[in-house]
Amino acid sequence: MLAHTGTRSARCAADVDDEVYSILVTQLYDLENYFACSLSCFVRDDNASLYQYHGLWVSTQSQTDTSDFSEVDTIFATAEDTWEENKIDLSAYDGEDTIYLGYCYKELNGTDWYVDDHKLFAVHRAGTLSTQAIAYEDLTAEDPSRSNWVGAKWIKSHEDDSIGLQIEYLSGGSWVLVPDAVLLGNSSGFYNLDTNFCNVDLSGLDPSTYDTLRMRMIFKQYGTTNPSLNMLALGMTGGITFVDPVDKQEDFVIFSKLNPFIRNTIIEYHLPEMSDVRVVVFDLMGREINVLIEERKEKGEHSVTWNGRDKIGNRIPVGVYIVRMEAGGVRESFKLLHLR
Repeated sequence: MLAHTGTRSARCAADVDDEVYSILVTQLYDLENYFACSLSCFVRDDNASLYQYHGLWVSTQSQTDTSDFSEVDTIFATAEDTWEENKIDLSAYDGEDTIYLGYCYKELNGTDWYVDDHKLFAVHRAGTLSTQAIAYEDLTAEDPSRSNWVGAKWIKSHEDDSIGLQIEYLSGGSWVLVPDAVLLGNSSGFYNLDTNFCNVDLSGLDPSTYDTLRMRMIFKQYGTTNPSLNMLALGMTGGITFVDPVDKQEDFVIFSKLNPFIRNTIIEYHLPEMSDVRVVVFDLMGREINVLIEERKEKGEHSVTWNGRDKIGNRIPVGVYIVRMEAGGVRESFKLLHLR
């Protein structure tokens, strides 16, 4: 059996004496939660000069009653004994919960037709996740030298994951998208399928107007790939942190570059001298969630990874937490946002 890839393909056989009219029908597809649907396939005609008609047909009713099928597009045979790729738009059937695809074959004088690598592409209806509000004054309280929002960044599990970002601001008690006139492209969302690291420049947002922001993440599914997000951060685009320990080498400093975080976060701290250190996570009610460090540490830079679980190993709920360090008679803390 001829095949474009693998060892098998679907074959519509000709009859040298009679005209053949048949439809090769696929399984049921449920596109109710999908949009931007399209089809890719490879076809091959034994004798293109005898080509009469090939086409893709669709039924939303029946797999067996050919009268329910209607043409979507013609599939031309332009080269003899050659696999030719066809891409067909099926967006007219976005949202249909029942769809059958049929490869329609009409031939005279005998020429076989082969179909292979039939692939249906669709985008899952977008799921969204909105972070909690982040006030600009909270960022400047952590870093008084800050002069703007800097940016936002997110890290995907894989570069092919389709995860977009929109920025919303609080206006009159309601959340509104920052207009494209201020942040070009925000209405459609920012995507990057070339790398798993993505960032958006927010330095042009006037903090006096856009004083409270939140991120709206858009998750789309292509085929069977489930998009996964590793990290979110607002107020930075690269390795910039809310508190820069380089400028405060003589202070006790604690911060996290992965803030907000999804699964794990790395909490970094600087000690200007050897100290007994205690790093504890609290919820906003003041309840102790987990003790991350409780030991004596040398002077210098240190870090500890927290997996977002409490003392007994339970995953913590989405929300804002306080990370507090006590060392050398000094108490330092910062807010940490956990997302899912």
